[in-house]
Amino acid sequence: MDATGNMINMSDGKVGNGTANDTGNLYGGYSASGDATNNTVNITGGQVLASTGSYHYNSGYVYGGRGANATGNKVNMSGGTVSRRLYGGFGENGDATNNEVIISGDASVGYVTGGSSDSGDATNNTVIVNGVDVGGVRAVTP
Repeated sequence: MDATGNMINMSDGKVGNGTANDTGNLYGGYSASGDATNNTVNITGGQVLASTGSYHYNSGYVYGGRGANATGNKVNMSGGTVSRRLYGGFGENGDATNNEVIISGDASVGYVTGGSSDSGDATNNTVIVNGVDVGGVRAVTP
């Protein structure tokens, strides 16, 4: 089943608790077997925290959309903290196309990627950073 046209608005609070074996991630749209298309995450405050234990590498992430293919997903962040990575779109076994991330204001992010794919193409993805320090930025990650 596809994940299409969903929206998450986060203005306060926490996703994940930053303790051992926590698996907190935030998804605008997620499909384990279908596509993620035209989903949006808006973050104006709050925290997305990574685990301190064995799930550290699988937590503290934000995805505009994640699915077999990820197309037209967006993340707008003007405040808050994402402790690890922020993706506009992530294609698990297909393509990541036309995804967008815009970061401004009082936001704090470890690493930003417009679009990424495990095994497909990542094309026409955009990252816009306005006056914010981030650990690293990539428009696409093949």
